[in-house]
Amino acid sequence: MTPSPDVLASLGPEDVRDDPFPHVTLANCLPAQLYSVLSKALPTPRFGPDTPSNMLSLASPFEPPLAGRLNPQWQTFLDHHVSDAFFASVLRVMGPSISKIYPDLAQKIGSSLEDATVSWRGAGQETDVQLDAQFAFNSPVRAMSSVRGPHVDKPRRLVSGLLYMPQSDDAAGGELMLYRLKGKPKLRGVMVDPDDVAEVSRIPYEANRLILFLNGPTSVHGVLPRQVTDSVRRYVNLFVDVRTPLFQTAADAGAA
Repeated sequence: MTPSPDVLASLGPEDVRDDPFPHVTLANCLPAQLYSVLSKALPTPRFGPDTPSNMLSLASPFEPPLAGRLNPQWQTFLDHHVSDAFFASVLRVMGPSISKIYPDLAQKIGSSLEDATVSWRGAGQETDVQLDAQFAFNSPVRAMSSVRGPHVDKPRRLVSGLLYMPQSDDAAGGELMLYRLKGKPKLRGVMVDPDDVAEVSRIPYEANRLILFLNGPTSVHGVLPRQVTDSVRRYVNLFVDVRTPLFQTAADAGAA
C-alpha cells in the first residue's frame, strides 16, 4: 500500500488542543520512508556570504524552475496539499474548532466550508477557499537572533501549518513558541508586543514534526532566538486562506 502523503492522516478533532488557541502538533507525522525521500530531495538554497543573517526565504514549488526539479514523491505531496482532499482533512480535524471560533464564517465567505469552492492559491481563481504550500528557509545565523517575534498570520488566513525538515542542524533554539495574550489583542499590523503575551508552549524544531493551527487575532506565535550556525533552517508552509478577512488589524501588513 502506498503511504499517505497527508500530514493530517492520523489526526482527528480529538487531537486538537485549545490552549492557547486551537492547534495540533504531531511528531513523525509522515511515514518514515516517505519523509526520508522528501527530506533528501528538498532543494535547499546556498546562501552567500552577503546574505543577511537569519533571513526568511520563501520559494513556490509549483513555479518553474523549481517545479521541474522535484521528484514524483514531492509532486504527489504538494498536489495533495492544495487539493479538495486535503481541505477535507483540514475540516475533519479542525472543523469543530473553526465552527466555535468563527460561527459566522459561512456568512463571511458566502458558503459553508463543506460546500466551498477550493483552488490552489496561485491559480488565480476566485474561489471561496485557496490552499498553498511553500518551501521556507532561514539563512545561516551569524548572531543569535529570532527570525520573527510574536505575531498572528494575515487576516485572510484560516489555517496555517508547518512541517519541519532540518538537515544536519544541531543549533540550539529556533523552536516555535505559542503565546497567550495577557489582555485584548493589540495588533500593530500583524505584530504583537512581546510585553503583551505570555509563553505557553514550545514546538521543537525537529525532523518530521507538524504544527497546524487555527489563525485568529489571539493566535499569537513566534520563533525563539537561534544560536549561531551555518545550517539552513528548512520547513514547508501549508496555508488555507478564505476570500474575506476574518479579523481586523491596525494596518494591513501581510504576514507569511
